[in-house]
Amino acid sequence: MTPEKIIAVIEMYEERLRRTGILKIPMDPRRAFESLSRMERLQHAHFLCEGVKKYARDPQRQRKAGSHLTVVQMWDPGD
Repeated sequence: MTPEKIIAVIEMYEERLRRTGILKIPMDPRRAFESLSRMERLQHAHFLCEGVKKYARDPQRQRKAGSHLTVVQMWDPGD
């Protein structure tokens, strides 16, 4: 996926999360993903969006952008 496509996709998710009122809150790094509530997962996904766009623009970090995009896609409500 090109950096431009990654950014376009993440902006779609970011807008959806914003429209549904999900805040941007990072998860506590001492917690496991499995222990997060649905709302905490969505808040963390929204928090990751900015980083995905930043990493997508950096050739050295595009793999990280893809990993974070995957997390956002897994946790997005899709409603």
